[in-house]
Amino acid sequence: MKKKVYLLKVILLGVVALIWTILAIFDVIDGTSENSISLLIMKTLCAVTWFVVFAMYLHRYRTGQKV
Repeated sequence: MKKKVYLLKVILLGVVALIWTILAIFDVIDGTSENSISLLIMKTLCAVTWFVVFAMYLHRYRTGQKV
């Protein structure tokens, strides 16, 4: 059974994607020695993943497709 994509879900995904991106950018800017490069890469990949999921759901919301 497919479910409809709601605007609230799209908004929440966008907020989470924005927060992860801001955290990743601040970690790259601060770049102190206690942060390992693998942790920075992981946070960046998480931010990119959240934005991809947000873009997918936004596209599905705008076209009226069901998940």
